[in-house]
Amino acid sequence: QMESCQAYDSEQYAHCECVAKEKAPQKRQDILRKFYKKFSPDSIDKVEGLAKKADSVRKMASLMGKLVKKYYPDTIQRVKNPQAEMMEKLMKENKEKAKAETDTKDEESSEEHVPEEEVQEL
Repeated sequence: QMESCQAYDSEQYAHCECVAKEKAPQKRQDILRKFYKKFSPDSIDKVEGLAKKADSVRKMASLMGKLVKKYYPDTIQRVKNPQAEMMEKLMKENKEKAKAETDTKDEESSEEHVPEEEVQEL
């Protein structure tokens, strides 16, 4: 478990954009404005009030979590694992190749099997 905490902390730090304490309120407002502009432009007038209420890291994180849930699924982008995507592609190609080979064999066997002519006695 300790390993996963370190990985989380590392990613969190890598994506953190630290700002001076006096600039934090403006940064929170900018983040909220950008969010509302993208997901709910009609509600952009709420930004200033929400930014004032979210006056700590914990409150801002809680607010963002609630907003992400509220505007889900638009707020979540699903990303395919590149290895899984490659494997799916290979499987599809193999399936298509096998089908093509089966179709070719079926055509060849139907050409080889020529019905015998009926012989009529005179």
